[in-house]
Amino acid sequence: MSRKTLQEWLLSDPHFQSRFDALEKEAVRSQFPHLKKYESYFEIKADWPYLLFCASVLAPSNIPEAEERSLRIAQSALADGSTLPTERDAALVILDALANRRAIKMAQLRDYAPNNLESRLGAIQSIDWLRRSIESRIQLYGEREIHGNRFQQRFWENASNSRWLSVSAPTSAGKSFIL
Repeated sequence: MSRKTLQEWLLSDPHFQSRFDALEKEAVRSQFPHLKKYESYFEIKADWPYLLFCASVLAPSNIPEAEERSLRIAQSALADGSTLPTERDAALVILDALANRRAIKMAQLRDYAPNNLESRLGAIQSIDWLRRSIESRIQLYGEREIHGNRFQQRFWENASNSRWLSVSAPTSAGKSFIL
């Protein structure tokens, strides 16, 4: 089974859908702390090992829905006070797989996750972390460089190979940051 086929199957799997729907409802509800909990789905505890595994399968996808769900799972795991340190680390690795180093830094600044994740990674994960770090690097004028997300990386690659470029992307893509 190819990675894309697995990702498509997972997105359509009723078990995953029900777990993700419950997670998403709780994530939205948590944004409103004074909201009363009337429905039973608010009492469901997230199955973080399962959800984080699914997010790790979905993260390297080019399917927008897969990327969005992977991001939601990682963010929710970091924001949930009941997650274990290893689950928080897994969420950070997923954010890195999504080329979202800015979200990692924000999570660390907000004390959702400790710094120095690289020191807690195994050998293979450390190699992947370094590889993704190199791949996401965008060289700017002079010595300056940034770590861009996938959209920003594609933008700069196309901008360097084109005389003219038109860009259309959702608000959260990072258009302002690349300029």
